[in-house]
Amino acid sequence: MYDRYSFSLPKEKIIRRFEIKVPGTIEPQYNISPGNTISVITDLQPKQLTKAIWGISENRKTPIHKVFIKQDTQKTTPQTTQLLTQRCIILADGFYLWKKVSYKSRIPYRITLKWNIPFAFAGVWQYDSQNNNQISCAMITTDANELIAPISTKIPLILPLEQEKAWLKTETTLQEILPLIKPYSSDQLRLFPVSGQINQLDLNTLEVTLPSQPTDQFGNYVLFE
Repeated sequence: MYDRYSFSLPKEKIIRRFEIKVPGTIEPQYNISPGNTISVITDLQPKQLTKAIWGISENRKTPIHKVFIKQDTQKTTPQTTQLLTQRCIILADGFYLWKKVSYKSRIPYRITLKWNIPFAFAGVWQYDSQNNNQISCAMITTDANELIAPISTKIPLILPLEQEKAWLKTETTLQEILPLIKPYSSDQLRLFPVSGQINQLDLNTLEVTLPSQPTDQFGNYVLFE
């Protein structure tokens, strides 16, 4: 499972890091899940922060939260190709994965860049006509790197800083986009267990981002992983 992440950068630092305008106030989000309103930058407004709903639901019974594209792929399905015509980056500072340690038990882990540097996931967006044309979005995922592979076969697509603007340029072609789809380097990431409280969807506290003794989703301590 990799449908949880965080973004808690203060407004002033968002402006400096992403070189954008940030209207209104920004509240820290330590435990973001599908359906939440999140901070993105779209190719339509690359100089301004936009609020979007995580999950593309237009003409779909079930919202799409993630779009998997295999590393080194040479082409995509027609549906994915269409989605890639409207791109965004999803602002983040960490994400969560659950490692299966037994038939029922799973340990939550947090993954960040080294030195806790904020970053951006690659994403796609659409207008949602069923929700007052609110922008909705989905996260691009790809094959896991060596660090993540023992936990999950897939990883959110983290864009290196120098590739963020290329992802957002409307002139960037599909042939130029596909080479960007590859897992982030393992040696630039850190991974550590966090409290099982992260399983509470409505819990938005700094504590869920902090290192913790490994516990499963039931709050049981795990001695061996």
